[in-house]
Amino acid sequence: MLFGTLRDKAPELDGVPTEKWGSEPFQAGSAVPDSLQGYNLPGVSPFAKTLAQKKSGPPGQISLQHLATWYQESNRELKKHTLEEWKSTMDYVKQRSVQRKSLSESTRGSSTTNRDSIKSHLNTKQTDVKDSFSQHLNEVSAFYRKLAETERNLDRELLALQQSIRTTESWVSSRTLWPQKVNERCQHYRDQRLGIDLVMDELEIALGKECLELSTSVPAATSGALDTAYDLERQIVNMLNDVSEEKKRKDKSRSIDTKLTTLKLGLNAKPALDSVVLRPPNAFDVETWRENTEALVDSANTLRGVSEQHRDAMKDAVALADSIVLEFGDMVDTMQAEKLAFSLSARDDVEQLLIATKEELARTEHEIEYLETAISDKMHPLSFATQRLASRSERPAQENTIDSVHHALIQEVAELDASVSTLQKELNINMNNQSDLKTMEAMLEEDFGIKKVTVNLEQRCTNIRKFLSPDTDQYIQHRLLTDDEFFDLMTR
Repeated sequence: MLFGTLRDKAPELDGVPTEKWGSEPFQAGSAVPDSLQGYNLPGVSPFAKTLAQKKSGPPGQISLQHLATWYQESNRELKKHTLEEWKSTMDYVKQRSVQRKSLSESTRGSSTTNRDSIKSHLNTKQTDVKDSFSQHLNEVSAFYRKLAETERNLDRELLALQQSIRTTESWVSSRTLWPQKVNERCQHYRDQRLGIDLVMDELEIALGKECLELSTSVPAATSGALDTAYDLERQIVNMLNDVSEEKKRKDKSRSIDTKLTTLKLGLNAKPALDSVVLRPPNAFDVETWRENTEALVDSANTLRGVSEQHRDAMKDAVALADSIVLEFGDMVDTMQAEKLAFSLSARDDVEQLLIATKEELARTEHEIEYLETAISDKMHPLSFATQRLASRSERPAQENTIDSVHHALIQEVAELDASVSTLQKELNINMNNQSDLKTMEAMLEEDFGIKKVTVNLEQRCTNIRKFLSPDTDQYIQHRLLTDDEFFDLMTR
């Protein structure tokens, strides 16, 4: 029998207050009177003792033959009792029988009352247990719903945060990494300018400032925000795991308690006395349980609020960084356009000078040809005049006079010489001009080539910077950033 020794097996029950029930103590029957001591009173036979151990039945359960035999053997002397002894014995048996019946009836009344009261009380306790299960299940279900809602909100916030991270990363790629590459390429191309055009101008200084801002201020404005976002993403993922696990625990607890509320008492059920512990070592107070769950929900909601605020902060950081990019980008674009226009003008000026020089050189060369022809043309008249002077010297001595013909021929030779000398001087001057013009032509050709290279490089930089526009297709920017051959093809 377990009851009666239950508290020995589950001693912690002593700490549980219970309902107090009144119960009458057992009262023994009347003692045998002294006057009847030493007699074999009814009930002393082994048949009576045996019958007392058996279930009650109708009168006449003892065999009279056996009873008679036992008494005859116990009283072989046929010792007889007095009438008074018989009467005393009869009175004692009646009195004790009536007394025991009365005591039993009183005890039955008390036990019936206790039994009904206990049944009612235990039914009430079972109702209390049922109500407790119901209340606890309602509370667990409420917490489960709150956790489920918290999980949904956190999951939505995680998706929103991840989208903000991707947007910011895309912005960094398109508005930082790409501008950095454009800046580096522009500086690289401009370093390929030749000769006198390789100057440290205001555009190069502006490109240097833009490069500094892109590599310092812009990353500083976005990297911190991204690092915080990555940390928040990890925290939200961990918090989602915690909320999910807590939700699973609540669901399992709810499932177990729901099953217990509908559990039917099995015939073969055995008491689990090891579980009768007021404060199990692995359990904690319900208030602590509530506080832990509420704290988890509050922490999740707080984290979600921090994430929402940080998404706004990321937008502000991107806006600030974008304003820096646009400010320096616009400044460089304006100076780049001015530099291209200046380079085009310089190239055109040199080209015009080169064309004029070439034209003048051609005219000079033609003039040289004319002078050389003119000088060559004077050789025949000079030979003719001097031959006539030589032929007149063959006249007879008496006829060899210095006459007007002689003077005319001498004058002709002198004029020819003076004119040829003048033509020769002109020829020499024109030839010097030709030489200097050719030197100038070579100088201008080289400078024109330098200017064309500069224009090509400035034009290429201008072409590259057009792809910095926010309207540029993202795919094109990605290809330009990652594919150098595509970059070269698109920016020539």
